[in-house]
Amino acid sequence: MKKKLQLLQPQIFLLCLMFSFAGFAQVTLFSEDFEAATGNENSTQPAPYLNWQSGQFATTPPTNNNYFWILDNTRCNIINGAYSLAVSENNPATTGTLPQYRDNRIASTLVYYTIPIDATNYTGVTLDFNWICEGEGTFDYGSVLYSFDGTTWATLPGTYSGQTTTQAVTGLDLSVVDGQQFYIGFGWDNDSAFSGYPGFIIDDVLIEGTSIPACITPAQPTVLNLTATGDTVSGTFTASVNADNYLVVVNTTGVAPTPINGTNYNIGDTIGAGNVVADIDTNTTFTATGLLPSTLYYVFIYSIDNQCLGGPQYNTVNPLTGNISTTNSVYCTPSNELVIYNTTVKYINDVEFLGTLNDVSNLNS
Repeated sequence: MKKKLQLLQPQIFLLCLMFSFAGFAQVTLFSEDFEAATGNENSTQPAPYLNWQSGQFATTPPTNNNYFWILDNTRCNIINGAYSLAVSENNPATTGTLPQYRDNRIASTLVYYTIPIDATNYTGVTLDFNWICEGEGTFDYGSVLYSFDGTTWATLPGTYSGQTTTQAVTGLDLSVVDGQQFYIGFGWDNDSAFSGYPGFIIDDVLIEGTSIPACITPAQPTVLNLTATGDTVSGTFTASVNADNYLVVVNTTGVAPTPINGTNYNIGDTIGAGNVVADIDTNTTFTATGLLPSTLYYVFIYSIDNQCLGGPQYNTVNPLTGNISTTNSVYCTPSNELVIYNTTVKYINDVEFLGTLNDVSNLNS
């Protein structure tokens, strides 16, 4: 019926963090407390109840008799309010520790919210929920599931058992669904021997995410200063007020390339023929190496909005531009670090002069 996959998922500084993330607070994407239920018991199968649907995985015998229900306090140890979601055998028990599950038949079941949750414009998605589950260690336990199609399910790391009082899960990492629509579910597995009541009880489900802002076109940086050697061009520039990254490209044509929005570039990449990415980061310094001596190079610097929906977004209009020629020689620096057969080898060892100048040997330094 369903296919199940297991996934192996100082004050100044704090003040800066507060300002950095002030515009990126988490918002609620989904919440459920089950208080819209009525009556004593409401099965989530065969038909959904409050948009929660039970099912079983294909490896489970069809008569396992354990499904999820939305139950009141006559059928369940309620976590909050008047109702909680719990795994229970059919015909929920009304006495003893509640709810109870069938423990003499292997079960692998799930319950999921049938309406997809939209996280397409969100990042850093997290899950909170409260739970109780005694179960039986690694044999009878609850789990958290997610799916992108409502059919193929993956399991988040962690299982839930061994607790007869309310436990709180806060900030469970659900970032695997960032930027996508997804389904949330809970799983129950038990073997066919022994038991520990109650089974998996769930309440107060909350899913949050950080809204991804719309892209802006940041202002270009200013005041470019360049220096060059035989095969290197280095530079500094003044930062833009609203860019969070900068792309530096060099070429020999003087024609500015056009970076493509939504594309991430790395040092060494090309943007069209002959346009080489020399640097891409948050700072205002760069060094382009491996260049040709005695060659005129053009430098183009683009501001980037890197933390936005559909980003990165590049300001491709009037990038900061400069040019400089590399020098005509690439010099090596004398070194005494190379040792061959216990003899120190230097780039410059002896210098001999003609005429009245004295010969010089530099054997000691």
